[in-house]
Amino acid sequence: MNPALTPCFALPTQVEAERAAVLAEERASIERLLTAISATLNRDLPAKLQEAVRGELAGMADGLADGVAASVAPAVQAAVAAALPKVRAPGPACPVLVARFPMAS
Repeated sequence: MNPALTPCFALPTQVEAERAAVLAEERASIERLLTAISATLNRDLPAKLQEAVRGELAGMADGLADGVAASVAPAVQAAVAAALPKVRAPGPACPVLVARFPMAS
């Protein structure tokens, strides 16, 4: 082979080596970026999701409690009224009984 042509053949090899180095650096940079994004999501996403779910459940609970209370209240009032003894106010039809104790002498 002609020694004068050797640098021409070495040039594509050198370019390929530099290209491979640049690609490796870009790949490492992308991996670092993805690792940072993943760490951020793993740390922040569960907390944000928990906060959003709690807010939704709190809103649903208020509406559910109001709806249940409105539908159950009349039945509970009727059951309590039926279970309690009927109390009448004292009057001529219902004399008040007073226990009499003998006075100690």
